[in-house]
Amino acid sequence: MTSIQKMLYEKNYKKYPRLLEAIESSPDTYKKQIRILEQLEGEKKVFRIRPESREVKRFETDYDTLQAYYLHGYETAKNCWSGLMSFLKGAAAIKAKEIVQ
Repeated sequence: MTSIQKMLYEKNYKKYPRLLEAIESSPDTYKKQIRILEQLEGEKKVFRIRPESREVKRFETDYDTLQAYYLHGYETAKNCWSGLMSFLKGAAAIKAKEIVQ
């Protein structure tokens, strides 16, 4: 966050200190959540479907850019389908063992 952004946030949201705190800490929170997801993925406890890193502006309005990003995500999900099904079958087998015990 730039100093100008911080100043604007502080000016506009001074009545909401917890909101300011959340805004300021959101990049760190995001990074922490990504580390946790990566750890869980390594332990085979979660299955992540994520597109390759492609930058899309926060307020992108160009239809073709948004459509291309959507289609990229759709294709990524299709390509992960068999892996997802295997993951879910394994998770179901683990759950079934827990129920039987």
